[in-house]
Amino acid sequence: MAPANAVLATWQPGPVPEDFTAIRDRWETGHMAVAGIKLAGFVATALSVLPGGRASER
Repeated sequence: MAPANAVLATWQPGPVPEDFTAIRDRWETGHMAVAGIKLAGFVATALSVLPGGRASER
């Protein structure tokens, strides 16, 4: 996301640049990756507090 944000910061008001879709796709892909990592972390945390895990069987 940081590389895409750096490019976006240099844009001036006016017509949309030709490489807009490539920059937008890179930005969105970065956000989807971060969202996936956060979701995996949430699921891992949720599973760790649920009863019935191996640790509770001991």
